[in-house]
Amino acid sequence: MRSARSRLLTGKNGNKPPEKLPRSHLINFNRMHSYSAM
Repeated sequence: MRSARSRLLTGKNGNKPPEKLPRSHLINFNRMHSYSAM
């Protein structure tokens, strides 16, 4: 599951540079990760 998510992230990053990604997206990802970990 982790590798699959990492692959998806890589694809998204490839389409759009991480520098251009909004901070809200990063926060959302962190929140999702925390929820998944819990």
